[in-house]
Amino acid sequence: MKVAQKLYCGGSFMLASGDRVNAHGRLLVLAFGDKQILVQEDMYSKLRTDYPAAEIVLCSTSGEIYDTDVFDETVSVVVIEFEVPSGLT
Repeated sequence: MKVAQKLYCGGSFMLASGDRVNAHGRLLVLAFGDKQILVQEDMYSKLRTDYPAAEIVLCSTSGEIYDTDVFDETVSVVVIEFEVPSGLT
């Protein structure tokens, strides 16, 4: 399993950390953020463009956690890539 984090702030993704994930792999994308940003910035479409094969879940929050910090008026994204056991497709 690989895990990456991204922080969306001020109209773009500002920070990124963690593993390099395959955008077309078996992905789960979790996005936690300010409701207004999730809706007005059409976060779902941005994430769908970046991760076309992913299962994407959005959730509004009153504070977003990125690494060890808490932010407001942002979107914190966690991307999880699951490995496929050999012999399975």
